[in-house]
Order: sequence, then structure tokens, then C-alpha cells
Amino acid sequence: MLQVLVIDKDEQHALSLVKAVLPADSKIRICLDWREGLQILRRLGRQLDLVLVCSNGSSEQQVHQLRALKNACSPGMGPVPPRFVCILPNYKGPEVELLIEEQGIRVAYE
Repeated sequence: MLQVLVIDKDEQHALSLVKAVLPADSKIRICLDWREGLQILRRLGRQLDLVLVCSNGSSEQQVHQLRALKNACSPGMGPVPPRFVCILPNYKGPEVELLIEEQGIRVAYE
């Protein structure tokens, strides 16, 4: 069973995303605030398989939040960290994509 954390300010959007892209038997946690997601990652980070972060803020804000979320899964927590995917509503240019991918986070567009 896939264990997934979805971080999205819009609960309806998060639910529709889960329904569209994840297997029905996945165990899903939805956070409406990235700080709440940060707390969950600090507690359960290495138990998760995937972290989906839906973001539409400024590029600086996105990178800051994504870096903090990724760093919450410290190396001492277990053998395999979760995979991170940042879902953007639209293309923001190669610079933004590169900044995100430099953090080891994949970028996907809706």
C-alpha cells in the first residue's frame, strides 16, 4: 500500500488530485498548510512513499518551503526517504523548474 502525504491549500483540489493519480488502496494524508506537512514529515517522513506538494506561490517562497519539507526527512530517520513531487498549476519557466529540481524534487504540471 502506497503511503502518501498531499500538501495543498485547497482541500477539494487535493481530493481530486488523489482520485485522479493515486491507486485507490493508497493511504493518504492531506495537509492544508505546509507547516502542518512539515510536522508530519518530522514525525513520519521515512514511513511515507510519496509527498505531493501543490504550489502556486512565488518561486522564492516555493523553494524555501520545498527545501524545508525535504530536509525534514533527515538521514537518521530510516533507509529510504519519500519521493517528492511539486505540482505546479502552470509553467513558470526553466529557472523555477531548475531551482526545484536542484532540491531533488520532481516537477509536474497540471
